[in-house]
Amino acid sequence: MDVIWLAIIPLNGRIWLIWKTSVKINVLKVSDQFIHCLVENIGSQSSTYLTVICTMEEISKREELWSELLQHTLMPSNPWVLCGDFNNVLHSEDRMGTPATAAETQGFQNLIDVLQFTPLRSKGWQFTWCNKEERSNRVYGKIDWALGNYDWIQIGHVEDEFLNLNTHLFYFN
Repeated sequence: MDVIWLAIIPLNGRIWLIWKTSVKINVLKVSDQFIHCLVENIGSQSSTYLTVICTMEEISKREELWSELLQHTLMPSNPWVLCGDFNNVLHSEDRMGTPATAAETQGFQNLIDVLQFTPLRSKGWQFTWCNKEERSNRVYGKIDWALGNYDWIQIGHVEDEFLNLNTHLFYFN
């Protein structure tokens, strides 16, 4: 792989971006929970918005993130993908061990509905997180997501692959 850049942003080091020489990255906004950028394929002259997420565990911090992301609803019509660690299940079937409540999923679901995003196809582990407790108290959850808007879905060129319960990669072809 012909890698040109490695960016560790924000300063807390929670989000890393690595890209090939055939791609140009223009970072548009950085917060402690996400990086929002424009990704341009130099060869094809195509571009897409990419927002890489790594949310905090506290519900109040996630709600701050949802509000911040909703400010991007006025973005011009372009392919846009959100991906990363949302620390949030979306549906009850996304958790095993304890039930997910409506209060837990409401803010995340509202974000997806307002932005008109849909979860992208994934392969690998269904559950991307585990609390590592004893068997009787163990909880698994799908908290890592790749979500695309209508324009992104029309392109249809991403697949996320979850490698294990704590690490994930997103491939852009």
